[in-house]
Amino acid sequence: MAFFEGTNSTSTSNNAPYLSYIEDHISGAVWRWKWNDNKVVNLTCYCPTCDGQLIYSTSYMYDESSVHFICENCNHNVISKVKGDSIGFAVAATSREIERRVRTKEYKKLNLELSDL
Repeated sequence: MAFFEGTNSTSTSNNAPYLSYIEDHISGAVWRWKWNDNKVVNLTCYCPTCDGQLIYSTSYMYDESSVHFICENCNHNVISKVKGDSIGFAVAATSREIERRVRTKEYKKLNLELSDL
């Protein structure tokens, strides 16, 4: 779903303030993406410790499935878990969270907190 900050418009604007929002910490991992026609694209996750791109593995335990994001550089530690049965579901759930943060303007508060570090 394409959207504009604070509206349901699908029209394009190169001046939308959220277009500079291209990185966030979600579910323990660093996620980075680009915007294309007001949609999140090229969504990829990275290790918050070494900045290595994470690989994924699907796990099914106790009737609950999840996708584990693993860092090959940090002793194959599981960095993040997202409930769901596939990488596609996990990426789509993360994309929806990014869009939610834009709709609620929560990303502005997160960016201010990070700039204070």
